[in-house]
Amino acid sequence: MTGTRAKRDYLFCLLLNAKSLENRNLFLNQRVGCFRFSNKLATGYINLAFKHNDLLEPIFLLGTGAANQANIGIKALNDMPIPLPPLNEQQRIVAKVEQLMKLYDDLEQSIQQNQKYTQDLLQVALKEALEPNKANS
Repeated sequence: MTGTRAKRDYLFCLLLNAKSLENRNLFLNQRVGCFRFSNKLATGYINLAFKHNDLLEPIFLLGTGAANQANIGIKALNDMPIPLPPLNEQQRIVAKVEQLMKLYDDLEQSIQQNQKYTQDLLQVALKEALEPNKANS
């Protein structure tokens, strides 16, 4: 709830449930907020909403503090308008985002692997190009 105004490195959201807390120690700073939601809401959907720039922008504008330090108060968060479709639609949105994130992760991994192959190929080509021609020896 506190961070650098220009970087907007605050208002980070994390979704926790009972299973998330098993055998784990959590260390929290003093400027932390906690929301608990009814089981009639898809918490994954709310977590996504808290990360959407169109919803965050008005919250960032309400930030207080001196110099470059911004603080977000609980009132600003409580007054944050969140579009709330029916529960089944919330769940569908979360599932679709998770599916797309998996595709993104797979694509990113493929790109990294292709970059490694390209670099390995370049190294082999350079080595062959710079070695004396064995056929002329």
